[in-house]
Amino acid sequence: VESVEVNNQNVLAAQAQLRQALAVIDASRASLYPALTASLPATRAQGVSSSTTGSSVVSTGASTRNTVRLSSSVSWEADLWGRIGRTIEAGEATAQASAADLAATLLSARATLVQSWLQWRMLGAQLALVERSIGAYERALQITRNRFEAGVAQRSDVSQAESQLQGALAQRLELGLQRLQLQNAMAVLLGRNPGSLVAAELEAGIAAAAVPGAAGATSGAVAAAPAIPVIPEVPLGLPSALLERRPDVAAAERRVAAANAQIGVARAAFFPTLTLGGTLGYQNTRLA
Repeated sequence: VESVEVNNQNVLAAQAQLRQALAVIDASRASLYPALTASLPATRAQGVSSSTTGSSVVSTGASTRNTVRLSSSVSWEADLWGRIGRTIEAGEATAQASAADLAATLLSARATLVQSWLQWRMLGAQLALVERSIGAYERALQITRNRFEAGVAQRSDVSQAESQLQGALAQRLELGLQRLQLQNAMAVLLGRNPGSLVAAELEAGIAAAAVPGAAGATSGAVAAAPAIPVIPEVPLGLPSALLERRPDVAAAERRVAAANAQIGVARAAFFPTLTLGGTLGYQNTRLA
């Protein structure tokens, strides 16, 4: 369950979305401060001069000129109508909603993993029961055949015993397929390829939890495994305010706050934008 936060792809995507939302807040807050730009271009050119000699024009090369310019400008937008402040408020609410989405994704992945593991354990218990039933049906079929050969039982009794045995064999196959599907689902939740999580690995973890020092036991039998845990009872009379602790509810509430802040940003567009700026420059033919 702890590895879900590190390896689950949906959780990693939600973490990236949270980082993106936090970066948007930093970009919005930067608008509160002046913007400073500077440039230092340099050019080198050679002019051409001409002189008239009689009826002909003679072109001569002029001296080479180096030009260096140093300029800087600063601008700052006065947040008179609250556009920048409301933008920051909307970004913060969106980031809080992304954090709640991350918590919801993590909770969902963990819950799905635990539910899949409990169902896998339950199918294992059913499979063990079916295995014992198959052994009993095989012995019953042999006894019925012996009785039929002795003339005590009828042919229909043998057919019924064979039908019970075949039904148990089909049930064993179905339970094994369901367990394999759950193993692949748990592997995907853990960020692993389907088929990489084998039953022996899960059973070794169960045995290690049941018997200290038995982490290396990887046999298919889990006789020392603890019983399937019982789901705790939910007490009666819980207040409905507990629903506010759900991360998806918190995310929806934060998105409403972000939308409300965006209304303030849109209203600020009705008013003119006041931007204060200045430019300072220096130009000389020599850098000195």
